[in-house]
Amino acid sequence: MGIACSKSTAMLSVLLNRYSDDGSALLSFLPEEERSAVVDMSLDSDKAMAVANFSQEALFTMHYSWISDVISKIPEEIHGKIFSVLTDSQLRGLGMLLKRECKKELLPNKIRAFFIDYLFSFFDEEKNFPVEWLSSSELSSLLTCDKRMLVRVIDFLGLYDLAREVPLIVDRGVLKKVYSMLSPPQRRYLKRCSRDQDKATFPELNLRSWDGDTMKLRATLHRRGLMRLAFAVSEESPAFIWHLCHHLDIGRAVFIERSISKVVNSDVVASVRLQVHNIITFLRM
Repeated sequence: MGIACSKSTAMLSVLLNRYSDDGSALLSFLPEEERSAVVDMSLDSDKAMAVANFSQEALFTMHYSWISDVISKIPEEIHGKIFSVLTDSQLRGLGMLLKRECKKELLPNKIRAFFIDYLFSFFDEEKNFPVEWLSSSELSSLLTCDKRMLVRVIDFLGLYDLAREVPLIVDRGVLKKVYSMLSPPQRRYLKRCSRDQDKATFPELNLRSWDGDTMKLRATLHRRGLMRLAFAVSEESPAFIWHLCHHLDIGRAVFIERSISKVVNSDVVASVRLQVHNIITFLRM
């Protein structure tokens, strides 16, 4: 992991923002590599205390599939204490995955805080730091979305692929079936997709020979949406991508992380970033 994206470098950058006018005097005491890392990181936050609540806030917004993935590494005799630090929603999901009842133990606040930090230690990496420290971008609103909202964004991104091929469908029966599988908001947004300039290119859906399997088509569009989301966030920091992926389930997160490396050019990135921004704005109207 390069020094430029480390948590310690981020912390130093935040402290300089908080306690120094321009930081140049303090930076002069650092080795050249560390000095360059702080300058390149260019964080604008001065919220040094955000680190105090980092483990709790990151854990509470994490999808339960990540927790399920590490629970086997934790001694079974303290599972009840671990469950005590999770939200009710996380516990319900965890119970379904583990196929067992996940009962909380009542703990004093200080003991509970200890187990929050203990559980988060399985996920903490040097590249991670609080959302408050991330520089603002047009995609910052993604990190305010829960999993349900992110899945909606992904589904709507897939509509751009659908919009390319709908005009090519001559069979009215096929066209009717395509529209019937969309929600009213999706049908409205599909019209907008047809007007927007889309620079991302993917293989055709080949709807002219579609067999009518709506579940399969939905799954295909969802994968296209995941690919577009990966392209959109490809220029964001490792910390941004970490937070986004941990809001989602492991399966979708892995797909995104693998797809990021497939970005072809900056024009595509700019195009899909605008698509994400427009979709979030539309869904929040």
